[in-house]
Amino acid sequence: MKNQESRRYQRHKLEDTFVINQEGICQVHDLSPTGISFRCTNERKYPENLTVDVINSGLRIWDLPIKPIWVEKNNADSFSSLFVSRLGAKFDENLTIEHLSAIASILNYSEKDLQNL
Repeated sequence: MKNQESRRYQRHKLEDTFVINQEGICQVHDLSPTGISFRCTNERKYPENLTVDVINSGLRIWDLPIKPIWVEKNNADSFSSLFVSRLGAKFDENLTIEHLSAIASILNYSEKDLQNL
């Protein structure tokens, strides 16, 4: 079971944010300074290292290296969700300054959205 209290960084729930790679497009569920989780419409096998692009309302992160940590299947009724799996990943330790800046921009953008509610 995942323990929210053990998280070092707060995870930000994001809307209208997508992960794109050669396998297709997935919807980002949440993001933190150290990792990401996203939901996919088809089942996949993920390699130990994966490179994805993240797109959010005009903000982009190109060629973001991630390492999948866990994958879970959606066991809900097939009509209740179009997503069949969810993946949690941590960012590669050697992110570029551009990657770190883009992640910070998306997190900052999501913080402003929350304040405007």
